[in-house]
Amino acid sequence: MNDMSIGINEVIYNELLNLNINLHARISNPKSGSFHLHDTYEVYFFISGDVTYFIEKNTYPLNYGDLVITNTTEIHAPVFHSNTVYERIIFHFSPEFIRSLKIPDYDLEKCFIDRPNGKFNKVSLNQQQIDEFMRIYREIVLLNMDLHGQNILLKYIKLIELLVFINNAFLSFEKMPNLNIQNSVNIPDRIIQIINFIDANLGRNISLDILEKTFFINRTYLCTLFKKHIGKTVYQYILYKRISYAKQLLANGHNVTETCLMCGFNDYSNFIKTFKKITGKSPGKYRNSKQSR
Repeated sequence: MNDMSIGINEVIYNELLNLNINLHARISNPKSGSFHLHDTYEVYFFISGDVTYFIEKNTYPLNYGDLVITNTTEIHAPVFHSNTVYERIIFHFSPEFIRSLKIPDYDLEKCFIDRPNGKFNKVSLNQQQIDEFMRIYREIVLLNMDLHGQNILLKYIKLIELLVFINNAFLSFEKMPNLNIQNSVNIPDRIIQIINFIDANLGRNISLDILEKTFFINRTYLCTLFKKHIGKTVYQYILYKRISYAKQLLANGHNVTETCLMCGFNDYSNFIKTFKKITGKSPGKYRNSKQSR
């Protein structure tokens, strides 16, 4: 007779204890920070604020009840248009957590990865769906207040319930006959062209001087437009796109030196420092963590 034990592995157990604890934020006079680039999948529920949400080349308008998802290679950030009070709820899930729940005929990871980056990131929930989301959220908040023993298992169940809800919401949205692809809102064509140029040339030298000469646009005007519509500087966009590309290369088996050069970093030590600052891991450790799975 085989002695088999079935249970939650250590990685998922630690995630239950340490992730999705501080879910809610309400910020007066919000200020824009850096882009976000996580090693987890993000689920973002918008409550209030004068905000649009930038993901890759797209900017999504937000209204109460909008649900936004991003994967591990999509750079994203809220863009604040005034000092109106900003309120949101955010959940994070590791790819390992979601993949551990995969069954042959139902994949909870589908809505995060089975789409082009920057596309189909948002779904607007109806009132019934909002009530359902808030019910699950409140139950998880209560469990977090006394997180031990059976409550850890109950949180595990509630997170699964939330992921099923999210996946179904996005699958239903995709089947709508009048699906709105939700392209960039109010981003000038010139900025989209420049973003496309940057994305296609991450391994080369990209500077304001090169962009100015390539697109016949004054660099000061370019910086002003970029900041207005993207919410960040041109330099920040290039930097985060390079790190996003580096994550993909390392996960696909490229060594650190190759990745550094392919992403346009001319200084190896600067690449190591920047990668660790943004991702929380050195490139070598990140590569090893992906290769061991």
